[in-house]
Amino acid sequence: ATVGIYNFRRGRDFVHAADVMIAKGLRVNNEFYVAPAYNQLIQEGARVVTCRTGRELDGMYGLGTPEDLAAFKTTPHYASGVIDPAAATGPMKVGGVGARQRGPADAS
Repeated sequence: ATVGIYNFRRGRDFVHAADVMIAKGLRVNNEFYVAPAYNQLIQEGARVVTCRTGRELDGMYGLGTPEDLAAFKTTPHYASGVIDPAAATGPMKVGGVGARQRGPADAS
């Protein structure tokens, strides 16, 4: 599964893209996901950027399971409440985009 932290410069951009995605019925496994909202914005000419976050537990923190969240809450990043803006590329800061492979033990 792909997990990540998504950010939109303006909340209304996400709401618009999500509304269009829902109206078009763009589901994966009969569910709606955040990432396809970016596809809608790109189709409309928006500029979408990512930033490097590092390796898992060293800059990239999966948040797909309760255990992932608990691990993240032990980091200095969580405690400080500060995200390094120098890590972003371009005007839209997107933090923590990353992927983690889930194994059979992670299945729910």
